[in-house]
Amino acid sequence: MIARNTRCLVVVATLLPAMANAQAASPPRKHGFEASVGLIGVGPIDFGSATAELVSNAPSGPPSTLFRASSSLGTGVGVDARLAFNITRAFAVEGGFVWTRSTLESDITSDVEGVPNVTVAQDLDTYFIEASAVWHVNAARFAGGRGIPFLAGGAGYLRQLDEEAMLTSDSGRVYHAGGGVKYLLIERRKGFVRGLGFRGDVRAYLREGGVELDENLTRRTTWAVSAALMLRF
Repeated sequence: MIARNTRCLVVVATLLPAMANAQAASPPRKHGFEASVGLIGVGPIDFGSATAELVSNAPSGPPSTLFRASSSLGTGVGVDARLAFNITRAFAVEGGFVWTRSTLESDITSDVEGVPNVTVAQDLDTYFIEASAVWHVNAARFAGGRGIPFLAGGAGYLRQLDEEAMLTSDSGRVYHAGGGVKYLLIERRKGFVRGLGFRGDVRAYLREGGVELDENLTRRTTWAVSAALMLRF
């Protein structure tokens, strides 16, 4: 009886490493694709304040203030969709589409005619079309290989439209850098769909162009966070 139990323990001990390897997730597949769709939040932008002045007719006379305006763009919420191609298990190229809707607000104060202070608000749609390089940090994989950190950076095209399609920018650009984590929930060794999971991203953005209220300042910085459902092919 003791000998039989000993043999069983030896068999179990022999099979355990194989079972663990079978359950461990593999790194991103070389020449494979990944697609993700989820929600994104893009941080606010403060455009500052400006004063509208009337120049005096007198050569030495000070200008008269007509009104003051301060403007800001609120946090935008929308959709983040991405498609990546793995050149190797570590490096990938990725295309992205981002749409967000936020509110552009302008506070009008100190009107020379005594008009009460007023806030003007309108919805603004923002679109990014991006290209990125992605590095999967395979050495830092965790949870049996199911979780993998990554770093990403790239550039893209910016377009913004207000609710009446009157404010547009066809020449805007965005640059981003950041990273995140991909976590694989289900993996298949064969088939068209090889895996199902989710990804979370944090990015820093530098924006050039787009809707701008200060002619002397064309660059703005902001942040973004996203969470998405991910498929591997």
